[in-house]
Amino acid sequence: MTLALGNRITNGGFETALWAPWNGVNASVSSRYSHAGTYAAQLDGGDGNAYVQQTVPAAPGETFEQRLSLAKDGTATSAPVVISVLFYTADHIYLQPGLIVYVPGADIPPALPRGWYDFRGSTEPAPAATAWALVIVNKLPQPGSPDLWVDEVQLLPTSIHFPFGSSSTDGQLNSSGIRVKATPQTAEQPATPRGRFASGGASLPSIQNTPFAYVTSSYDNLVSVFSTATSAMVRKIPVGCAPSGLALIPRLHKVYVANLLDNTVSVIDTTRHHIVRTIQVGWEPAYLAAAPDGSRVYVSNASDDTVSVIDTAADVVIDPPIPVGSTPHGIIVSPDSRRIYVASATAGIITVIDAAAKQAVAAVTDVGNAKKIALSPDGTRLYVAGDGGRDGITIIETAGHTITGTMPIGAGAEALLLSPDGTLCYAAIASENAVGVIDIATQTTRHKIGVGVAPGEMAGSPDGSRIYVTNFSGDSVSVIDTSENKVTATIPVGSSPSAIAIHA
Repeated sequence: MTLALGNRITNGGFETALWAPWNGVNASVSSRYSHAGTYAAQLDGGDGNAYVQQTVPAAPGETFEQRLSLAKDGTATSAPVVISVLFYTADHIYLQPGLIVYVPGADIPPALPRGWYDFRGSTEPAPAATAWALVIVNKLPQPGSPDLWVDEVQLLPTSIHFPFGSSSTDGQLNSSGIRVKATPQTAEQPATPRGRFASGGASLPSIQNTPFAYVTSSYDNLVSVFSTATSAMVRKIPVGCAPSGLALIPRLHKVYVANLLDNTVSVIDTTRHHIVRTIQVGWEPAYLAAAPDGSRVYVSNASDDTVSVIDTAADVVIDPPIPVGSTPHGIIVSPDSRRIYVASATAGIITVIDAAAKQAVAAVTDVGNAKKIALSPDGTRLYVAGDGGRDGITIIETAGHTITGTMPIGAGAEALLLSPDGTLCYAAIASENAVGVIDIATQTTRHKIGVGVAPGEMAGSPDGSRIYVTNFSGDSVSVIDTSENKVTATIPVGSSPSAIAIHA
């Protein structure tokens, strides 16, 4: 691949041996390997993020072809790489993504003998008010992964913007003085056998594997979407009034959003990040839970003391609502999708619903003002957070629906999250602006990790290495490294963030 005329990227081949105008983290200019010429950007391997980025001019309606080359040092499996083109206004306010593609580490070859991965992908048209495009090449954290090299980065216009009303590009000059035809260029398939071609933002297999976080912002009626790879805000999606709960079904590429004050559930397509349906449910839907098999989403309706059932194939409510305890909040489905557990915030009970019979079959009393609940990975134990009547986290044996103990945590926990292996319980403690880490075997608190103001909800990465905590009064999300029990990043999001879900 050679650098083309019209490239918006400056120093895309790093041949100045200097960093400017690039910036990045855990990255440098190196002469050890190069796809062409002498230099390339080196991204440090290992368990930290490493990226390079550059901001370039862009205009509404423009489309681009993104090109670059990647290689690794040696034969060890590379960490994955996320390639992004994001559009911004003149004031650097984020608008939307043009392209986000996930490159699996297995696709990236060693630099020697010159086995570079040549990437080409096409962006969406830049939206109205676009003034800048931010190009990011980000290596994800992966312990033991080798260093990576990035070279010959290009952002080539494939459509020409004429601000003075010209309707045809035939015979016009582009920014490099080259006469062009009206027909836009078409990105070619990469020369690399495993290369991926992304059109319209990203190819479906690529965007499905791109890690995103979805956060409800209850004050400004939005769902914020950010990349967990780069922490960059990707999109803000308008939804209903006072969005609260979330449920993610990766195999269907959908996120369901409970809109507390307009009695609806919004359905977001995660491949395009837009709403595809709005479903009417009960009064004040507070929280959602998806069945592990993805067939149903259950909605706790806080003001009419019921649970609505959504068929995710048709995205419609099926069957009459199921009566439960007063003011239902937290809701969760058993690993086998056969039982639904619903926490009552005012009645002090947990209602147990038989999914097949579509009715309550048991109730566990004396659990205080139960707010949020979590299940052990094997479904044998239920953990209940709340206040009033019990000091700590109540433990329920699900086989007999009996209380077997309490784990002390101090002030009332707002939310709970279990580690993937079920050995640790993380509790968000709003009154202390902290997350407690509880050893379930010993029922003792190992750590308390300071986070933002009024932590509310949590979600974990699939491997358990990261926990994302919404800070309701801090308008942010704290990212916790679970190996070190410390916050490694704080990501600004919308006002009053509550629920969060991770698409990984």
